[in-house]
Amino acid sequence: MALTDIGANHWYGVGPNEQTRTGFLELMSSFTAYRTLSVSATTFSFWRAYMDNLLADPHAPRASALVVEQLLTTLLEKLASKPIEGEEDDDDGGDEFEDRDEYLKFWSQTKAKLLDLIRRIASVLPLEVMMLAGGKWQSLLEKLQQAAAAEANLDARANNQVEAHLSFLECAVSGTSLDAIGEKTLSDPVGEERRQRVVACGGMLADMLIQVDMNSSVMLATILPRALVFLAPYLRHHGGAPPERPRGPAILEKLLGAFEAFPLSPGESACGKGSALVTMRRRLAASVVRVAHPMSAHLLPVREAVNNFVQSLLSRGAVTGEESAQLYELLFVVSNPLPSGAERDAFLASIILPPAEQWASDAVAAAFDNPSSWLAPALLSDPDPSDPAAAQQWERSRQLRIDLHSSLNTLLCVTRRCHASLPGMGGGCHFAQILPAAHEAARKALPNIAKCFKALHAVWTVEYRAQVRPDWVNIYRPVEFEVAADPEYKGEASGESSGPMELCRWMRQIRDAVYQEAGFLTLFEEGFYGQLAANPSLLEDMLTHMPSLENRHLRAILRLFIAPFIRHCPPDLFARLLSPILPGIIALFHSRLESGYSSMSQRAKGG
Repeated sequence: MALTDIGANHWYGVGPNEQTRTGFLELMSSFTAYRTLSVSATTFSFWRAYMDNLLADPHAPRASALVVEQLLTTLLEKLASKPIEGEEDDDDGGDEFEDRDEYLKFWSQTKAKLLDLIRRIASVLPLEVMMLAGGKWQSLLEKLQQAAAAEANLDARANNQVEAHLSFLECAVSGTSLDAIGEKTLSDPVGEERRQRVVACGGMLADMLIQVDMNSSVMLATILPRALVFLAPYLRHHGGAPPERPRGPAILEKLLGAFEAFPLSPGESACGKGSALVTMRRRLAASVVRVAHPMSAHLLPVREAVNNFVQSLLSRGAVTGEESAQLYELLFVVSNPLPSGAERDAFLASIILPPAEQWASDAVAAAFDNPSSWLAPALLSDPDPSDPAAAQQWERSRQLRIDLHSSLNTLLCVTRRCHASLPGMGGGCHFAQILPAAHEAARKALPNIAKCFKALHAVWTVEYRAQVRPDWVNIYRPVEFEVAADPEYKGEASGESSGPMELCRWMRQIRDAVYQEAGFLTLFEEGFYGQLAANPSLLEDMLTHMPSLENRHLRAILRLFIAPFIRHCPPDLFARLLSPILPGIIALFHSRLESGYSSMSQRAKGG
């Protein structure tokens, strides 16, 4: 601690003498490398101060290459030293803590300091950090490929190594300044020479990841996309190099190809969670968008090929609903650099309309006209659970729920993207004005959105509640409150049936999604309000069962739909659309508030 204080606060007395400076840095590096984490952590404040001094004075003497390499290697090793359940922590200093939870808490706090220190070093010594990251990743990839060839699973220690390398890579790239990693030539010859070397190191690391056959193993397909995401700041500037085979298109081809290399079985598609394959594909879909977004300018030459491939996946049903939403997002991303406004509008229209038409189908309308089709077997009129027909009915209703949720999620993703592109609403595909296709999509989608509102709200009416089996009443369980009270809440305590909880979660998810979708559609004035003005019964359907809703539902519909509906309503439609509904809505909210305050007052008085 004394050496840390001297180095951090009195470096001006140590730095001028080369022999003293070298010896001090080597000594501090050895303390950082000490086996116990608590000793290592005491040196971090010195290294932060030292890097800040170098950043303030680029010409100040620097630590030797050996000290820097030892320091960076130590930080990577410490990142990989996460305590493993069931193992003794003596080697890493866990024996200093009486309570394991206390040690885990200390390790988590220290990890944040480790990551911050790596970013600081990268901001000052980007070349050294990128070179070490490349060497370490080369070694890691060799081990991972050997494990994949042997079809071996990674144990907890190997997983720690992978997570440490991913975290190190993220900090190395995000901590490197634009001057060091960008395309702009620097006026300083020395700085320019280092910039070129940093760029070359980043390119070699990217090429190393691209060359690995990740389609040979779910494990590799889980890890490599995450690494490429962390390289995205580099790929933003260099995704178009080398000219003979640009990295950006090669990466996108590699990631998209994994959807065909690892197809889902019907059972896995239906369950939507649980297996390593489902988890990998879900993360893969998110990674594709995160990688493509910063390097969209380099993807324009392959836009048509990407569109054709994605449309093929969608038309064949080769992706889940969640994956479909991410892939539609990808299509928006690759449309960003289109030079022609007319060409971009035509391309975006081809993306916007299909999800709206799918949601507007007769099959979706029939499902919400008959809620018992997706509530089965929760109702008393359904076959008894002991009847073999009940299992078949459950699977049919489950698949219907999955299809409905998938269709709505895809529509919501597309609409949200249109919403984000509007002026003042953040980034997006930047149309100068709302496309006619967006208004058409709103007109097509609204009738079934109204049916969805009505059907979901009807389930909370007294009449419907009376039809629910006693052992299925958990479909009304207020999971939101339990999640807020216990972040570790899993939804199925011992003794609970999975069927009611699955249906409960589905209704909550689709309710939130349809409220959001309706709220976003209010921005498409001509399509949304024009449809309501022509068909006022749609608005009546959306609000007809509101008095039966719980307060948690009322808060959600007020925030997500009613508020934007009022805010964006054209003035010339106030009398036609707002006047008939606002008195009832205000009276309902007033009665709920009055009832709540009355209950609170009685409890305060001890009544």
